[in-house]
Amino acid sequence: MQTRLELYQKVTPLAKLGIWEYQFATGETYWNAIMWDIYEMSPQQAPPHEHLATLYRDHIQFNQLISETIGTLQPRTGEFHITTSLGNLKWVRLRINATVNPSGYLTLYGTLEDITATKLLEEERENNLQLLNEQNSRLSNFAHIVSHNLRTHTGNIKMLAELIPLEEDEQEKSNMQDLVFRQAVYLLETLDQLSEVVDVNSNSFNKIEYLNLHRAVQSVLQMLEQTITQQRVTVSLKIDEAIQIKHKAAYLESIITNLITNAVKYRSLERPCKIDIKATNGTDEVVLEVKDNGIGIDLSKHGRQLFGLYNTFHGNSDAHGIGLHLVKSQVEALGGQISVESKPGEGSIFSVVFSH
Repeated sequence: MQTRLELYQKVTPLAKLGIWEYQFATGETYWNAIMWDIYEMSPQQAPPHEHLATLYRDHIQFNQLISETIGTLQPRTGEFHITTSLGNLKWVRLRINATVNPSGYLTLYGTLEDITATKLLEEERENNLQLLNEQNSRLSNFAHIVSHNLRTHTGNIKMLAELIPLEEDEQEKSNMQDLVFRQAVYLLETLDQLSEVVDVNSNSFNKIEYLNLHRAVQSVLQMLEQTITQQRVTVSLKIDEAIQIKHKAAYLESIITNLITNAVKYRSLERPCKIDIKATNGTDEVVLEVKDNGIGIDLSKHGRQLFGLYNTFHGNSDAHGIGLHLVKSQVEALGGQISVESKPGEGSIFSVVFSH
């Protein structure tokens, strides 16, 4: 019959469990074969015990775990991100305990387990859960908006349709008919706007291509030339003509158009409108910056609602509260980010991060 030691030697590789022991008095260290595999080392290159912490990305937590175990002589467990000797990243679970023999000599021992696959699954599950929560939140918000806006327009149309047959004054009846027509136009506009939002969320990855950012901005500026001239807007454009980003052409045009028209729409009446457009080209991303000297936004009050659908903050009659929501949706649909810096009376800076 096989001994316990023989059984241990057979079972441990199946469990892929690293076994280790360290004696403080002699400095003697024991590792089984799994330990070498996890750290991706050979016995000839094992570091001294006191330098082992350099493999751990959070070496402070690693040393703290050891100190607590020595101080209490109670078992401890920790999960750590390590960089192996070959430069690979892994997650490991370290279990550790300490004993003191009758002579007062301290021994540390424990197990080491590679939990990289489990951690990756956890991260994927967390990411999927976060994405699901975000989608549910957007869906709930969208459903609320659809219900509210469509109910408002259709309610007004129904009310006017009921009142028209009862009205005897022909002029007033004609006015009511005009109001019905106007409400129908508003209803169609709302449906068009909501259709754009749906398109961003359901059709994000069609027709993705490499686009020249300088050319795209120039094209929008030419399209808005009459507005820019009429409002006496000064535009400064500083974008390297070689910069390219990976995006949808229609989305990019919409993003740039909304950012520029917003800068014009919310210009200050106390000074000439000035818009500075520039881009910085990094290794993995391009940052487009649109800066204006307009009336600005109080982010402490409106920061959380800034990119919400149908949120407006300045009381402009031509503000629909959909432009910045579309910009954010179109940027994030392809993995980008948008942020804003702004102070009332000092203008705003919108920064859009695109991937190459």
